[in-house]
Amino acid sequence: MVRRRYFLLLISFLANCGLASGTAYGQVPEGKGQLPYANDFLYVDLSGRAINNLPLHWVQTQRVSKGQPQQLELLNLLVPRQVVEAQPPQERSSEALLEDELLIAMAILPDKETGRVTWEPVRPDTLAAVRRLSVARLLDDCYARVYAYEIQRTHLYNQLTRRTDVKPLVERDGQVWTTPNVVLTEYFLLRNRPTYWPTAGNNITINVQARPFTRADFRQAGQVSAKDSFPSVEAELGTSLLLEEVRNGIYTFWSLEPLIADGPLRDYGSVDIQFKPGVGLVSGKYNHYFGIPQNSAANTFFKVTRITKLSN
Repeated sequence: MVRRRYFLLLISFLANCGLASGTAYGQVPEGKGQLPYANDFLYVDLSGRAINNLPLHWVQTQRVSKGQPQQLELLNLLVPRQVVEAQPPQERSSEALLEDELLIAMAILPDKETGRVTWEPVRPDTLAAVRRLSVARLLDDCYARVYAYEIQRTHLYNQLTRRTDVKPLVERDGQVWTTPNVVLTEYFLLRNRPTYWPTAGNNITINVQARPFTRADFRQAGQVSAKDSFPSVEAELGTSLLLEEVRNGIYTFWSLEPLIADGPLRDYGSVDIQFKPGVGLVSGKYNHYFGIPQNSAANTFFKVTRITKLSN
């Protein structure tokens, strides 16, 4: 098992350096519809008029980790199937976007020192035009990157569908607000089709009808595979989102962290998530951001304190 982990770490390291071959681990180049990663922050307008009645939910959560109170806030923009189907066809060699919905989830992570999420008033007209981003442009980026990811078909390594250069602009009480906090934007496919094998998933697909594959199942499978050189359960699963349980209408998904040393937040993403249909992400762990080992007792989900619908 140790030898296999070092092998996976080597592959991930090569991918991070851009040395891995083909589309197996390397990033797909920027293409039509994709928004290049910005050196400075981009600000996306999520006001009611700008999102054109797409469902937008603001989720507020909190937890105590290592004795420190921490907040996490999530903005979930749901893209219904009829909106997805209306997009011009791009690559149709993939199943992506044929029967699925999309979710753009923006996690506003707490300040590491204070544990708090803060919002600041802003006048959008004071932001340079090149730094203002429309929802339509963000959706184009989401479509293009999800297509590119599906063609790439790697479950081990993924920077393609995550961004840390986009900040939200939200309107509340007649004022526009943004945040100075770190914001992780992730693009997800929302699928509602039964599957049997856990390897049918990947690290962008939230499938509420996936066959459950728990951590206990993983440990049991690992004991079996350890008797032989191959197959490696860890390598087969990669960093796929795996359904752990469903409780009170909340779907909990877990995943294995990518074996990447000192990678950016985009390499890791949320890792473990909780999802509520019709809302989006209602919690996550983001243990790489907090510097907490995945198996640590301090690596817990945030608890929801409030869910507010911001769209009409």
